[in-house]
Amino acid sequence: MTPDNLVLLAKIGRAHGLRGECYLQSHTTPAEAVFALRPLQTKNGTELVVEKWRPTNNGFLVLWRGAADRNAASRLTNQEVFIKRQFLPATAANQHYQHDLVGFAVVATPIAPDDKNKTASTAEPLSQVSAGQTIGQVVGFTNYGAGDIMVIKNHQGEEVFLPWQASSIIKIITAEKKIIVAQEFLL
Repeated sequence: MTPDNLVLLAKIGRAHGLRGECYLQSHTTPAEAVFALRPLQTKNGTELVVEKWRPTNNGFLVLWRGAADRNAASRLTNQEVFIKRQFLPATAANQHYQHDLVGFAVVATPIAPDDKNKTASTAEPLSQVSAGQTIGQVVGFTNYGAGDIMVIKNHQGEEVFLPWQASSIIKIITAEKKIIVAQEFLL
């Protein structure tokens, strides 16, 4: 479990070459924004300083301060890169950090009568949710390579997934800690 004040930014991959470079998969948008944020750290508080970086087809190659060879770089493999929430820049009025949405209630948007057929053939969790009903609470976000997915824990303790994209998120009401979602996108 990650402390509430830490925000996950990236994950360090395997070592590359002999000079201490590692692959890095960024979770920021745009991906290179991770390099403008400081101070970076591991979950246990070890400071991470980027010496050099360059883009690759699958992310970035990064040379970290103190990782002068392949052995040192290999010790960083699978480490997650965090920043304390207080060091993130402020967001615009209509923007949110995913980290800040954890704990928000998720509510299905009412479906118009002509849209009811869209939900008839969907997965099991959706068939148990009626329009306007609170689905559950945001417990986190994940990404399996095809885009971000919001993870929602329903009232039965089961996880429900929702693609994190403009068409599935209708409205975020920060004052009420509520997210209105398009019911047909629930997985």
